[in-house]
Amino acid sequence: MKTSSKSIHSFRTAGLVIAASVLAVAIAAPVTAQNLITNPSFDTGLIPWETSGLGLSGTWSFDGSAGNTAPGSAGCTDNQSCIIQQCVDVSGLSHPATMTMSGALTHLGEVTSFARFAIVFPNVTCSGFGQSVSFVETFFPFTGWTTSEDDFTTNADTQGVLVIYSASSGFGGNPIDINFDDAALQAGPDPVIFNSDFESGNLGDWSTVVGQ
Repeated sequence: MKTSSKSIHSFRTAGLVIAASVLAVAIAAPVTAQNLITNPSFDTGLIPWETSGLGLSGTWSFDGSAGNTAPGSAGCTDNQSCIIQQCVDVSGLSHPATMTMSGALTHLGEVTSFARFAIVFPNVTCSGFGQSVSFVETFFPFTGWTTSEDDFTTNADTQGVLVIYSASSGFGGNPIDINFDDAALQAGPDPVIFNSDFESGNLGDWSTVVGQ
């Protein structure tokens, strides 16, 4: 059976398009590091998050209807600030290490800032004296869910990281009503790929056309 050069050219072109498509998918697919936080998306409740005690504030409760990427979040109301925290065991990592901490917030009342703290400890219980290695404060106003993240570096003897999230209405003392969701603590820096989790609900920054 004879095969024309035109057919061979078509087969080669199709093969190149398929290969390019596979390569594009391989390059575009984000490599997601393990989230070390337990119950980061508040799917069924607040455990094991700490919502009351020394240094914490606000009246926290599980909200099964509101969420950033899916229903389920931690809701809080207070006259001035809401603070929630969790001790994360990072003893399985090699330290010092670069880590990324992030979280998403939305509000109904007045919120002027959303802060994230990371305090490292030489033990897995986050007890005793720790060292603050990250403090990032994002100022608003904003509407809808807003995700904020930042990198920090642990110490050589780090075994536990206390992650703290805080929303404040400032010095005015105005009541706030917030929802917090999708907390994350991951080994490695911020992802290089933009819109890697498609959190905005669209394909912004992504190309879906391989070629013409």
